[in-house]
Amino acid sequence: MGVAALALAAVAGICWAALTRDRSVLVEHRGELWYPMTGGYAGNQACRRCHSAIVERQEASAHATRVRRVRPGAPVGPYVTGEEVSDPSTGAVYQFRYHNGRNELLLQSGALSASAQAWWEFGSGRRAHGYILRTDDGEYVDCRLNWYRTTDHWDFASGQDRLNRFLIQQPLGRSLPPGEVARCFSCHSSDIWADGASSQGTPAERVRFRFEKGGGGLSCESCHGPRAAHAASFGAGSGSGLPRR
Repeated sequence: MGVAALALAAVAGICWAALTRDRSVLVEHRGELWYPMTGGYAGNQACRRCHSAIVERQEASAHATRVRRVRPGAPVGPYVTGEEVSDPSTGAVYQFRYHNGRNELLLQSGALSASAQAWWEFGSGRRAHGYILRTDDGEYVDCRLNWYRTTDHWDFASGQDRLNRFLIQQPLGRSLPPGEVARCFSCHSSDIWADGASSQGTPAERVRFRFEKGGGGLSCESCHGPRAAHAASFGAGSGSGLPRR
């Protein structure tokens, strides 16, 4: 390879690195706009050094387990039974299953079928589990089935137990724009990562959310606010932010 070609390859590599560099930061919404998070977050590990018993209780609570990433390789729980749920209006059959290493919702209607992988599990499970799916082309979907502890059965999620216009476009459930997914996480998780949010506020459609970096449930600082300065004043933390997941 000549000197010119090597130089071009090097420049291309620099450009690619710049384009793919992770510039995401913690964000929050105020009204309809998204902003970079203000204040330093210490994370539960810093809180644990002085308040270990409280942190242990908090991490075992329903607040801390309100959302979990569904990771490939194992069923999400013993309630993945293969149970089928039929839509009485259309005869379509839904099934939440573990198949070929992934947890997914399968829809079968005659000779037609569709499926999408479950990416996040919401709820503590004391009453129910709900799921956000992601299709192979990147669409987020509010899963049409929930698992209900009160009956130990799968059934349709609230608002999805009857035919709706949105099911014509996406029969696996209600299609969700990224901004609406972010609002789900804003109640169920302490940390939402994104790039593109400005200090003047940015509409959700102009923000690139990085849901895979957060989604670990609510932490101590969800209620108490940023505590990096407090932790640092007691020598308990560096104040470098919430731990990256």
